[in-house]
Amino acid sequence: MRISIGALAALALLIAVTVTACAMGSASDRTGPSLTGLLFVTDRADRSDDPAKPRFGGRRGPVSHGRCEVRFRNIPLTAGLARSLDTHIPTEIRDVYRVGTMSAAEFENELRQLPPDRPIVLFVHGYAYGFGRSCRQGAQLQRRLGEQATVVLFTWPSDGNPMDYGSDRGDAEWAALDFADLLDRLITTVGPDRLRIAAHSLGSRTVLDAFTRIRLENGIRLLADHLVLVAPDYDTASFRAQWPLLSPMVRSATMYASDNDRPLGVSESLHDEPRLGQAGDSLTVIDDLQTIDISPLGRYHPTGHEYHRYHPVAADDFIAVLLGRAQAADREGMIERRLDGRIYFELVDPADSNE
Repeated sequence: MRISIGALAALALLIAVTVTACAMGSASDRTGPSLTGLLFVTDRADRSDDPAKPRFGGRRGPVSHGRCEVRFRNIPLTAGLARSLDTHIPTEIRDVYRVGTMSAAEFENELRQLPPDRPIVLFVHGYAYGFGRSCRQGAQLQRRLGEQATVVLFTWPSDGNPMDYGSDRGDAEWAALDFADLLDRLITTVGPDRLRIAAHSLGSRTVLDAFTRIRLENGIRLLADHLVLVAPDYDTASFRAQWPLLSPMVRSATMYASDNDRPLGVSESLHDEPRLGQAGDSLTVIDDLQTIDISPLGRYHPTGHEYHRYHPVAADDFIAVLLGRAQAADREGMIERRLDGRIYFELVDPADSNE
């Protein structure tokens, strides 16, 4: 479908007007707002002494536990447009409504009160995610999973500024010690069989560095049922060397990669080395890791880096993995490919696939 520049401008104007109407409480939004709660653990500095600022910022601090509530409000008219255009259009407004803290004991007790067969999804955000944005993303994930799984957000002290990549990279690595401690406590509280870890972008560094630390200190132990790396901003050669030592610590693992990911292209230029989440000539296919190449889906969102949130096909597949459908061959839209004799999968839109 080809769209003229004028049509795009008209569409942008329509969205802006609609968003403004929603923010003012437009009566055309008949469904009303809804709240989604989310448990979080963070090593951001607490700024509760300054009510003019968000509760947690981008500075490092001691570990805190809590719950944030995110309010979701529909944007009138855009849902139909989003379904008809091959690009992301916002269909709802999300804002952090309330943030509260609790003790570590209270946090662990909340997890113990959950149904004993409910999976725990431990999610780690990526680069340029402030506290509010990470809460909104975590709540969006919780909303998609519903009562089938409980999300625990680990939010490290990202500055939330796209220009602060260097400091974000250092903070993501620094947070690995706190994440390793959290993993140890979750294993004690709910056990590794219910635990599924998902990390996006620079969050993959936090997770993989924590795995390495645990491996060095305690040897091989089961940490989780499944590990999911989405657009991982991690050195490919380092991962290839480390993964044979780390893979026994999870029952299965999935990695999403794309050749349409602009931020990872920038990261490759900064590091002068390919990133794990890149596809094309840099695609990583190794033992004990299911590689999913989503390049056939296109960019869809301007950066091509957050497809697990914005592309409906990629987002549905991500949710399926988190809910236990770990084998790619059993999921819709998968085309089996081979690279150097090893199997990987391309994810295509099932509506467009003739294979």
